[in-house]
Parts: sequence; C-alpha cells; structure tokens
Amino acid sequence: LKDKVPLCSVGDIPSCSSSSESAGIVPALHPKVSSNENRTTCTCTPKASAPQSERKFNLIVFGISEQARGTAKRLRATTDLSAVGSIFSNLASSVTEQNVRDCYRLGRYKEGLKRPVLVKLSRASDVSLILSSRAKLSDLPGINIKPDRLKSERLMESLLLKERRTLIDSGLDSRTIKIRGSALYINGKKVGIATEGKYLTIASSSLESLEVS
Repeated sequence: LKDKVPLCSVGDIPSCSSSSESAGIVPALHPKVSSNENRTTCTCTPKASAPQSERKFNLIVFGISEQARGTAKRLRATTDLSAVGSIFSNLASSVTEQNVRDCYRLGRYKEGLKRPVLVKLSRASDVSLILSSRAKLSDLPGINIKPDRLKSERLMESLLLKERRTLIDSGLDSRTIKIRGSALYINGKKVGIATEGKYLTIASSSLESLEVS
C-alpha cells in the first residue's frame, strides 16, 4: 500500500498525483489514504494557515543548496537540517540545529532551483535573535532569512520597501527613513501607509520640510 500512496501537489486547491517522492511535497498537505479492495484513493486536506501564535516560531531560509532528484528523503532532511544549523550557529552561537523542531522545503522540486526551507524553532526568542543577527549574512553569500508571514503581510512589506527605495533614490538619507508596522516614517514623522494592497502618501507630508539640513 505504501508504494501506491498518491502524493499531493502544491497549490491553493490541492490535487492528487502519482509523482515520485522526490518531486518535493509541502508537508502541510496530508493525504488521507483508504483502500477498497485494489483501489487506493487520496483526499488531500491542506493544513490551515498557521496562526500568528505559531508563525512567531518560524523562519524561512533562502539559498540553501538542494540534493538532486532521487536522493533519499531521509538524507535530504538531515542535509537540510545540518545546513540550517550551520547557518544559525554562524549568526548566533546559542542557536544550533538542536533548537530546530522541524524544517522542510516549500514548493515542488524543480531542477536547478533552490526551494526555500521553512524552519520551526523551539523558542520565539531564538527567532528574534537570528533576525537581529542577519547583518552577518554578508559572510554567507546567497543566503537570506525572513520571518514567516502571511501573503498580505509580505505584500505590505514589499510596498513599504519599494517606497523607501524610491525616497533614497530621490536623495533622502536612508538613516532618516524607517518602517514601523504598516507605516513609513521620515525623521520620526509618518509620511505614508500600506493598506489594502496599496501605498498611500499622507497628504500633509512635505519631503522638503522633513529633510534635515
């Protein structure tokens, strides 16, 4: 029966297929297998999005090399865990693979691509420590680490960072531009917010009056 278990594909609406184990399946999708004589059926039920209380323990690591198609699942898992532990210990010596509760690749395997790795840590304080130490990633080319956020939160961050880059390119000192929550500040004054998928400038803001001579 084990060899007949259809694997689930990645997507908002799950579907079933008989692709090989090495195709790279998001562990959040759990196939429910039942057998009726010689028939095997699969109902793919995606796990609900993790609540904020759970996401605070998560990080997403980008740029870790991935084992080739056909590599044993156990070897892929242990190799990824070892890589994550090495990266974390380089950023903060107190955080090693022993602090990792679980980690797995996101998305379907594709030759030549490095799928991001979702890492679940034991303590939220470890997450904060790693995020605050990301400046050291300059010693690890190609590696990036981000918090686990909802799609809406990632969009908000993208809008704010894009606007910040525009302001810097216009000549403003990057040190005066801060992002706090859903808002952008210049010299401590709120100049815009990201809401409903758009960046909105606060009408009363005057960049000239906000610049420090």
